Amino acid sequence: MIRHFPAIAAATLLVGCFPADTDVVPRVQGRVVDAVTHKPIADAKVTVTSARDPDLTVTAITNSGGHFETMPVAGRVWRAIMVDPVVPNAEINIDAVGYESAHLDYYTLEERRTVYLKPR
Repeated sequence: MIRHFPAIAAATLLVGCFPADTDVVPRVQGRVVDAVTHKPIADAKVTVTSARDPDLTVTAITNSGGHFETMPVAGRVWRAIMVDPVVPNAEINIDAVGYESAHLDYYTLEERRTVYLKPR
């Protein structure tokens, strides 16, 4: 049994990870509003950066209603069978003229998000 242990251990490690096509930078939707007036903020820049690869980013500009949507960037990554939903998939930075910047972590289970920016 002992001489088979390395082969069993290697097989276990291989089963634990697998290549998967996935969104390396997720699709993110939301709305940016003024924290005081709750009015939409147009022309805010939304930057989404992959938590797996900080060199991968996508940007969007909010429309007149404060809404934004980024398109996903697909890629191939090695995934573990156990996925931790507490680990963020991306970081979101939002900048708008006359407002403090916002930095958020994005989790896959989220759908849409409203972000409140504080006026300067």
